Amino acid sequence: MKKKDELKELTNEILRPEVNLIVYPFFSLNESVKKTTKIEFKTRVVRNGKKIDILWSVHPHNEYGVPTNFDKKVYLAIMEMIDSLPKPISNPIPIGSTYSILTKMKVSPNERNYKRFMSSIERIIATKVKSVGTFYVKNEQIWVNDFFGIFDRIIWKGEKFSNDSGTIVADQNYLYLGSKLIENINANYIKPLDMKYYNLLKTPMATRLYEILGVKFFALLQSENSAKGIKFSYEILCDLMPATKQKQVSLIKQQFLPSLEKLKSTGFLSNFSIEKEHGNGKVYIYFYPGPRAIDEFKKFNSKLPNENKYEIVD
Repeated sequence: MKKKDELKELTNEILRPEVNLIVYPFFSLNESVKKTTKIEFKTRVVRNGKKIDILWSVHPHNEYGVPTNFDKKVYLAIMEMIDSLPKPISNPIPIGSTYSILTKMKVSPNERNYKRFMSSIERIIATKVKSVGTFYVKNEQIWVNDFFGIFDRIIWKGEKFSNDSGTIVADQNYLYLGSKLIENINANYIKPLDMKYYNLLKTPMATRLYEILGVKFFALLQSENSAKGIKFSYEILCDLMPATKQKQVSLIKQQFLPSLEKLKSTGFLSNFSIEKEHGNGKVYIYFYPGPRAIDEFKKFNSKLPNENKYEIVD
């Protein structure tokens, strides 16, 4: 494991994306754009002493397919652009040129990647989310039941569009965000991510675990239980990733161990275990926060939302 001072050297570039799109899955972990099967997460939670069923489902367009890991990189680069703007933000939002975004993504700004970027924006616009008690709106303090998009429209640089001054030619790309996403960004409903560490992890599964566990560790550390850990049922975790479910423990370990070892060797986890319970036969994965997770909590605690609205149970 890296020493603590070495870990701190990696903590520089901070991104603050919206919480719901960190907690729940929107992007596939692979690069396939042909898959049109919806991504679905559903479970039962306890709110105000009552058990209720909640649902989060992502509905891809038949032509564009499900959002990919490349699309996620596009989304995060745009969130970084938006993070630098004064609040409150409003539509249309200037996001710079395609060249500047590809450069920020550390992707070669060639013709192929220009086309990939344009397709990525169109795919995200075409993809809709159904929330049944999952998407939390901070200002209203409610979980909504709705069907909506996270990006609504794009105006490419050089295109004409109308604003308060009349019809003008866009000097850069302008993006219309979905109203729910704008509302939460303006309400500071965000989760800081250490992007230097995020990029160090490299694989989509490891970075996705970093996102999910970062939110859960925040709730754990806020309750001063840093010596303890958290657990996910394997099935719940697969739905949140999303990842293909395996039936044998040996295959589950083969699926998750490389990413778990990476998170442990870089200090985000102090330990983990994959166990099959004898009583119900379910497989659970246990996670214990490491020095990096604890340091991130101490650094970002004042900047995180006060509400702990991530009550994922099974």
